[in-house]
This record gives sequence, C-alpha cells and structure tokens, in this order.
Amino acid sequence: MTVHHIIGRLALAAAVCVALMTQSCSSTRRAASTPSAPVAVTAANLTSVMAASYGQWQDLYVPFKLRLESPARFSCSGRATMVRGQSLHMSLRVFGMEVAVVHADKETAWLLDKIHRYVCAVPLSSLTARTGIGLKQVQDIMLGRAFFPGYADLAKAPFDVEADGAAWSLTPRERSRAADWSMTADADGRLTSITVTPAGHGDFVATFTDFVTTFAGACAADVAVSGSVKGKTARAGIAWDMDKAQWNTGRDDSWSVPADYKEISPEQLIEILKQL
Repeated sequence: MTVHHIIGRLALAAAVCVALMTQSCSSTRRAASTPSAPVAVTAANLTSVMAASYGQWQDLYVPFKLRLESPARFSCSGRATMVRGQSLHMSLRVFGMEVAVVHADKETAWLLDKIHRYVCAVPLSSLTARTGIGLKQVQDIMLGRAFFPGYADLAKAPFDVEADGAAWSLTPRERSRAADWSMTADADGRLTSITVTPAGHGDFVATFTDFVTTFAGACAADVAVSGSVKGKTARAGIAWDMDKAQWNTGRDDSWSVPADYKEISPEQLIEILKQL
C-alpha cells in the first residue's frame, strides 16, 4: 500500500467519523465496578442513577486508536484534546507523523489533510439549531455518556423508560421534527447505544462498550458508530487509552485554520477519496 493510499484511508476514516458525528459529538483506569451497596435500578430512577455516575470535567487529553471498517478497512493512532463544550482537537498519525487533523468548535468541524493540504469544513451550528445537539453533546457521545438536548440535569430529562429484557430503553417524550432518537442502557445503568434517525434517512447508531471508571466518572473506552454517508454504509470506531488520560490540566483550545490550505466541500472530499 502506497503512502498516498495510507493517507487517503486515514483521511477517509476521519471524514467518516466527522460525518457520522454531525449526522447523528489525569486518571487511573480500572474496570468499572459495582458499588458495595448498589442502588437497585428501576424505570423510575434509571436516569438519576446514570446522572450520578457522571463526574464534572473541564478538559481532557487522551490517546486513541481510530479504526475504519467500511467502506474500507484501516486503522491508525492519534491524540485527542477536548475542552468541555468548547473544542475538540484530534491529531491523526501514521508512523508517528501527523497527517490529518479533526478540529471542532461550537460552530464548525474541520478536517485537514496535511499531506495534500486540503481543508474541509462542516457546519455544526445548523445541526444544533435543528436538533439541540451541540459540541458538548458530541463529546458526551464520544465518551459514552447519556444526555438530553436542552436539559443540563439528565435526571430531570423527559424520557419514557421501559424494561427491555435485562436492559432498558429510553425514548424522549418530546419528539423532534428533525430526527427520531432513542437510547439503551444495561441493567446497571450504563449507556449501551444511541440511535438517531434523521427525517428521510436511515439509522445512525453509536454503541458503547468497555466501560471504565475515570476522574469524570463512567466512560466508554470503546465507541463504534455506523450509518449511511452519501448512500454508502460506513462503520468506524474509536478505542480510548484511558490508562494515559489526563484530566483538567488547563489545556489550551486555541487553533486556527492554516491560511495556505485549499478549501474543499464535503462532496469534493468524498470524490477525491474515491480516486485514491
């Protein structure tokens, strides 16, 4: 495989993750454990139990491995920096060299191809206006934390909760004209999936596994996303290295788009990647 093919697949992996997110967001790691005196989870207290398992955080640095499973197969390493509700910065690397960057603030997500010097911008503000899902909720999704757009306190969110075998399903009472969505949780109240169905489109699904207890409470160390991008089935995932996570170190969220990059549209990016 040539360097151009490697970079192309890496850019495709990043593009798939950005597309799926916008269409559907120091500690020691240990296996998430059940408290010595666990609270019995019921339909009435599920969201309160989930909310109590989440801690507050201001910024996070964490290494990761990104995998693309469809429409091509590829994986790479990277480093992510998040400032809560303000910014997301992901550096994607091959053989230790930074070759692509995903950066997002409240208004826009950018994908930079540092080899071909392309930059592609995807607006987030329109997504927020339609659905109430902003960068803060995208960060929640990336860490496997439940949320309800417009509600700061998950325990007060208007969900209909029903038992689903040994698990739980959560459906919002307040329906959005832009998309239907729902969540599932396991018997202990850990988020297991989010399904979003935009009007006129198929499902976008995020699944969460390998939960660990961190400074910020329960987080999913593995997040997989799937859906359809421009008629093509796309599947990708991120495995966070929570052993090396650093929380609340005062990370700087300043960043600017390089002036000498060629700006291309998402449609142009897809056409370029098809040719690699």
